[in-house]
Amino acid sequence: MRGVLEADHIVTWGLLATVELRDAHIEVLESRLREKRPRKPYPLMERLRIIWLMEYFQIPQRRLENTLGVSRSSVRRWLKAFERGYPC
Repeated sequence: MRGVLEADHIVTWGLLATVELRDAHIEVLESRLREKRPRKPYPLMERLRIIWLMEYFQIPQRRLENTLGVSRSSVRRWLKAFERGYPC
């Protein structure tokens, strides 16, 4: 019985992480849809949040465009600036 409870806990945790990731995707995409100009640059806080999501959920850079709608070149540029000590 205990093994079943532990397995259920792991499945529940996995579902919670999936729901958190989905909610984060929705927030990022909704914020982009609310913007008036389609090519407006991401605000600093949103860039940092996207980088955090990428690291926390281990999303590869090549999947960011499909997952969050952000190009790999933008993320690379943000990461290089961040490593140099500049704001993204």
